[in-house]
Amino acid sequence: EIGATQTIYNLFPAGDARHAWTFGGTSAGIEVVKYPTTQGFEDIHVIRYGEVLLILAEGLARQGGTSNLEEAVGYVNAVRNRSGAPLYDFGDDLTTQAEVLDAIHLERRLELAFEGEYWFDLVRTDRAAAAIGSNFDVHEALWPIPVTERDVAPNLTQNPGYGG
Repeated sequence: EIGATQTIYNLFPAGDARHAWTFGGTSAGIEVVKYPTTQGFEDIHVIRYGEVLLILAEGLARQGGTSNLEEAVGYVNAVRNRSGAPLYDFGDDLTTQAEVLDAIHLERRLELAFEGEYWFDLVRTDRAAAAIGSNFDVHEALWPIPVTERDVAPNLTQNPGYGG
């Protein structure tokens, strides 16, 4: 359902084993081989330990403070270590809250590639407009509120861009 781009293909650092776990090559181009299926159109949602670690890391990083940021980097490194990607050194590679949050965002993109999380990460972190560019309309970050919900809650207003 989700096609690969050259950008995500090239985003993995050298030595990161997740690249081989995610992509295969064909004469027609890049092929995503993560979670191969035999039945066709399965709708599988998986939450893995790596994702839990990255959620924890982001929570700590958002709290701020040197000890929280250092602990957050430790959780990111736990995910990177498994894949063989180079580890971060807090205070050397990453020094600010913004840098740690950027590293977590990148790690989520690599670790959770093609698992259907990226759009929600972009919206949640207010990065959707920057990632999509001029073709992005802010209302696209919100879903319309179903009329059935608005019928039972008359003071609820529709999200912008979806009419009354």
